[in-house]
Amino acid sequence: MGCNDSEPKQDVTSVTKREALTIAASKYQLQADILDVEDGYPREYSKGYHWEQIKWQDWTNGFFPGALWMLSTYDNSFVPQAEKWTLPLKEAVNFNSHDLGFMFNNTFGLAYRLTENESYKPTLIQAADNLLARYNSKVGSIRSWDFGHYKYPVIIDNMMNLDLLWDVGSLSSGVQAYRQVATQHADTAMRNHLRVDGSTYHLIDYDPENGEVFSKETVQGYSDSSTWSRGQAWAIYGFTQAYYQTKQPQFLASAQLSAEYFLEHLPEDNVPPWDFSPEADQSIKDTSAAAVAASALWQLGEVSNNQRYKQRASDILSSLLVPKYFYTDTEIPALLKLASGNVPAGREVNTSLIYADYYFIEALLLQLGYIDWRL
Repeated sequence: MGCNDSEPKQDVTSVTKREALTIAASKYQLQADILDVEDGYPREYSKGYHWEQIKWQDWTNGFFPGALWMLSTYDNSFVPQAEKWTLPLKEAVNFNSHDLGFMFNNTFGLAYRLTENESYKPTLIQAADNLLARYNSKVGSIRSWDFGHYKYPVIIDNMMNLDLLWDVGSLSSGVQAYRQVATQHADTAMRNHLRVDGSTYHLIDYDPENGEVFSKETVQGYSDSSTWSRGQAWAIYGFTQAYYQTKQPQFLASAQLSAEYFLEHLPEDNVPPWDFSPEADQSIKDTSAAAVAASALWQLGEVSNNQRYKQRASDILSSLLVPKYFYTDTEIPALLKLASGNVPAGREVNTSLIYADYYFIEALLLQLGYIDWRL
């Protein structure tokens, strides 16, 4: 299976991208078989031989079935399991959240694009309608959280949910609101989340009555003025998709500016710390940020016809294939080690997270040519 097959628990050497994909397929096929969807969806792995599962209506619910759909491009025997893990999510389509793109475009959206089965469309459209309902035209953004002390919070992560609107807009001829709202949100994020040097704020809190900015803050980063590395990776990915979907040059410029900041601040091993501030504990890594960036930079290289971005994406992905960051042992369900969810809150630090694996698998499939970056 991989170069460590004779001694799978020794973890003594790196693997190739193709070997990593084979290992990923083996692990995910096994987990799809042995886990029960009634127990919820994988989110974190910290010990033992199974993912820890979380019940419905969590922003991470779409990543495990989404990974199965992506792996079906490598081996179509994944399709039945992908369907089994996707269909129950229909019950969460009215979840009042900005994360409906993560939950439904990665599942019902991927399923529709890969199979062209019309039965997936109604749920996809309903999810887009529910996301659209969170838009405030005075702010020009889709609201993120409904909790906390904020008036109208919008986080950089929300850029990742816009594809749901653009994609459904392309399916719904004559309905312009989906694409218009997605484009306006991206434009507002570009103006307020993106700093002059290309770094990003995690959260902007707006006045919902007039759209004025109350504050620029962080929740998962080190400080309000620092740069949370996964948020920076979300920005690269989100603005790249915004440019692809709209062809508006300011979004390409924003993606490139975000990318340059990320690349300039990478450490020697190409795997970022959880926050780029030198005052933050640089020993705490976040492989999820690396995985998102490895996919996003490859896509940016495609849309901009810039081989440098693709090479840097390849370098980052290769850097994850060493024992420090990658589990070769096929009895361990996760692929990536040392992902960090919310360091300031002390939650999910130096662990394995399902979204880290999802973007890692996406990056592998992109770079090995199994999926098209426009998928």
